[in-house]
Amino acid sequence: MFQRKPEVIMQPIFIACMGGTGSSLLTKTLVACGMEPGNAVTYFEERWRPWTCQHDIFTALAHMYREEDNHDLKWRTRGLKEEWARIHADVPGSLTVKMSHILRRYVEEAERNNWPAFGIKDTRTTDTLEKWLDISRLIRNAWGEETIFVTTVRDPVTYIHRLFKDERFLPTKGEHLLHYLRVWEVFRYMFNSEKNTNFIAYPQAFEDGSIKEKVESLGLAWTSEAQAVYDGKKPTKITQELIDEFRETFTYADQAITKYNQLISSIGRGDCQISLK
Repeated sequence: MFQRKPEVIMQPIFIACMGGTGSSLLTKTLVACGMEPGNAVTYFEERWRPWTCQHDIFTALAHMYREEDNHDLKWRTRGLKEEWARIHADVPGSLTVKMSHILRRYVEEAERNNWPAFGIKDTRTTDTLEKWLDISRLIRNAWGEETIFVTTVRDPVTYIHRLFKDERFLPTKGEHLLHYLRVWEVFRYMFNSEKNTNFIAYPQAFEDGSIKEKVESLGLAWTSEAQAVYDGKKPTKITQELIDEFRETFTYADQAITKYNQLISSIGRGDCQISLK
């Protein structure tokens, strides 16, 4: 296990979300409250700080993790040619070795720059339970058992509706629902078995202001900048019409809604459940 300096107090936070569920909004909120998303030494691209705050290199590595062939490597690393060449030059070896290197760099930079809190946002570590078990182990080995995991919980109806708006996703919308179901199995495991895991209802926690309490429970201080992150950014409202359309379109619709209802109720947000009447 990578050893940290015991005299340095810092809080590592790993944002393990599914794309399209408010992960960028959550991460930008945490950054506005003092979480450092990284720097060039940690392979974080500063250009993404005002937008998604995603660690694109770590996400690309997680996306390819445990795949026998990387035939779509070019697609998954699009726009990352320089950064991809750099990580390969700096860290020869497997994807696991590269991810561990990035994680250790965060600890080193936190110690050097006195970051009170730091974190990575990634939308691929929760693709499957097998992937989550492997990569979360890497994270704890590098950052310690006190690492906080944070994720957002969004209902399947508006999640899929969001994809409908983008023509690129229309041919694969059924696959995206199956992906949603796989990720929900990971979330259920995290709820039952991972300590220091925080679930945030999206968009409800931002709409009713409870995100402030959630952020402060992570040891961060709420700021006016954090409040401004959500102002004016309203997601699609769930309606009975959308629910009916969703249930008529997908074979697994009721299964997805049931899994969502179970998890959202388990985290104390039963008010967010979707009726199947």
